[in-house]
Amino acid sequence: MIRKLLATAAIVALLGLATPTTDALAATPKIGASCTKLNQQVVVKFIKLKCVKSGTKKVWKRIGSVPRPAPKPTVTPTPNPTAPILFDQSGSPASVCKLPQASYRDDVQSGWPRNPARILPIGNINYAMLFVDFASAPAVQTTEAVYGIISPMSENEFTEQSSGRLNLKYLPHSKWLRLSGDPKSYDLRTFFGHRQLISDAISAADAEYDFSKVDGVVVMTDPRTTPLVNGPALTAIRGMGIWADGKEILNGTNSGADLRYWGYRWANHEISHNFGLPDLYAYNSNTQMSAHRFVGDFSYMGLINGTAPGLTGWERWSLNWITDDQMLCEPKAGQKFRLSAVANNSGTRMAVLKLGATKAIALEYRIQTGMDARMGQAGVLAYSVDTSIASGDGTIQVIPEQVASHSTAATALYELGDEISFGGRTFKIISIDATSAGIELVK
Repeated sequence: MIRKLLATAAIVALLGLATPTTDALAATPKIGASCTKLNQQVVVKFIKLKCVKSGTKKVWKRIGSVPRPAPKPTVTPTPNPTAPILFDQSGSPASVCKLPQASYRDDVQSGWPRNPARILPIGNINYAMLFVDFASAPAVQTTEAVYGIISPMSENEFTEQSSGRLNLKYLPHSKWLRLSGDPKSYDLRTFFGHRQLISDAISAADAEYDFSKVDGVVVMTDPRTTPLVNGPALTAIRGMGIWADGKEILNGTNSGADLRYWGYRWANHEISHNFGLPDLYAYNSNTQMSAHRFVGDFSYMGLINGTAPGLTGWERWSLNWITDDQMLCEPKAGQKFRLSAVANNSGTRMAVLKLGATKAIALEYRIQTGMDARMGQAGVLAYSVDTSIASGDGTIQVIPEQVASHSTAATALYELGDEISFGGRTFKIISIDATSAGIELVK
């Protein structure tokens, strides 16, 4: 019993000793606050405090500080690097992919060799520009105003499309030449009717104009009053041209009422026929949608005012605006290669894989720049080429990503991860950036 009492007393004594310290530390000590145990020292937020006597009170006083521990280094996770893609730009000689011309028309075509009667659009090319009207439909604008519809926008776009390899210049004869013939007598749907119009315009100017140094002729009418509906291209063969000042003129065009809505790019379309390019729209169709079912908005040889009117790589290559060393011919299965934007004048700008003697699939990377600035998005354009198909019948046809009767950038351009399958071959887009696209020929 005595032992129990002694034990209890000892416990009470220990609790009594512990109470002041516990009460003093129950609240966080701070400078000037009261404390209970004289000379007691604590550390709060790296500041050393001591319980001292101040008058009749005991309070906490700062007596120093303790060093802060060095911050722990931030551990940066080790990245898991992706192995770089090894691109292989090797292929067969470009000549292997130059499909032979095999259609019934060879004045304008998508194959090789080029028709020698067409203008080779490299270097300096001069076009005479003549202005004609009729007694029944006199011009109301000045020749300078009509000239301004075409120039300098037309020349600038030729410079862009050719990557500076073509310098086309219009040489205007700045006066209205009155043709005596009835405008209805010029049947522009026929070669001879069209040739007669161009010939009469040349004859009217010949006394005052030197045609000996021109490569082609553009005959302009006033789009406000012209009785001519449209303006086709003249693509004559040797011996069927128009002679003036000792030179046979084989290539030309005339403007018509359609200049009002096509604008200056009408001239580029028709003059590109003079260079040998075929039509990429179905000109025998009854509706615009079906007329542009082959290439849609792509290439001004199809829809002149489309949102992506830049010429296809194949067209530029056929004009030597893409050189042989800028195209990849016949990549192999499993090969990964990089395409620079077709609008740039560097790197590999087009890839071609043959599917037969006159057929191939072509790939190019289109970006929103220059003539294609309104395209809406960038991506890889894929299309088939068949040189046995004539102008206006689908010699080039866009391979759409989605089924569409009128291909646009949204329905035809392929993006990262997409696959392109055609003719038993499959490509995959494996990388893409602002200036290039990486492609693998899967099979």
